[in-house]
Amino acid sequence: MIPVKDLISYTVIISGYGMHGFGKEAIAAFNEMTKAGIEPDSISFISILYACSHSGLVQEGWRFFDIMRNDYKIEPMLEHYACMVDLLARTGNLPKAYKFINMMPIEPDATVWGSLLCGCRIHHDVKLAEKVAEHVFELEPENTGYYILLANIYAEAEKWEEVKKLRERIGRQSLKKTPGCSWIEIKGKVNIFVAGGTSHPDAMKIESLVKKFRLRMKEDGYNPKMQYALINADEVEKEVALCGHSEKLAIAFRILNTPPGKTIRVTKNLRVCGDCHEMAKFISRTSRREIVLRDSNHFHHMKDGNCSCRGFW
Repeated sequence: MIPVKDLISYTVIISGYGMHGFGKEAIAAFNEMTKAGIEPDSISFISILYACSHSGLVQEGWRFFDIMRNDYKIEPMLEHYACMVDLLARTGNLPKAYKFINMMPIEPDATVWGSLLCGCRIHHDVKLAEKVAEHVFELEPENTGYYILLANIYAEAEKWEEVKKLRERIGRQSLKKTPGCSWIEIKGKVNIFVAGGTSHPDAMKIESLVKKFRLRMKEDGYNPKMQYALINADEVEKEVALCGHSEKLAIAFRILNTPPGKTIRVTKNLRVCGDCHEMAKFISRTSRREIVLRDSNHFHHMKDGNCSCRGFW
């Protein structure tokens, strides 16, 4: 227990709740702070807006944004605007987010536009993604991540010619892609997995276990989300690619090498795809294990087939 909570400790608590998808708990901590007579600053408002965006709490987010400006007379910075765009984009309010950006009194940066681009991927809006991407590319022409994000949006929409053009553009500009990977620690040793990797000593056992989970999911009526395979191939090849995603391999390896009921903790350097997210939830239910999956955006706490993110990540 912290003997005396001050602004810094409350802000850290609010931020921590936000990262783990516990938006309501973050709001409770914020309210406790103000009731204790501690006045929030611009950083604590970033933390609470972030928490709202990662829990899909649209009305609450707007309320805090208005309180910040009207009650505490704090002028929003780019970080506050980015949180609001992220909140609108994650919850599917893409036109509102686009309008919000265009009405900003300060010039939006790549982070603001990038938040909307991420929302376009979540909600499969290719047309708006193309428009938004041009702003991002102009502001950060050497940031490979945004090019890859747009390429993935095209791939999920099966616009393979556009994917090809974008990859050629990446090549012409000599941009380097960060390969996706997941890692897990067992007995003090870190095991790293990449998509489709077969070099691990337990590769065949891992692949077999992932396939068993996939089969059980199908028997439960689940249809694989083929758009996340991100390859131009037939359905069989796409499913093989999906089963080889690094987070699935890491989770399977953990199950093979730890006692039943042991919590599974996996870290991934990129955003977890929708298909892997669904499989991880399924595994948490059928194996009766809690899974904590940390991706580039969020901590996902999965238990009994549910995730703390509730679909907002």
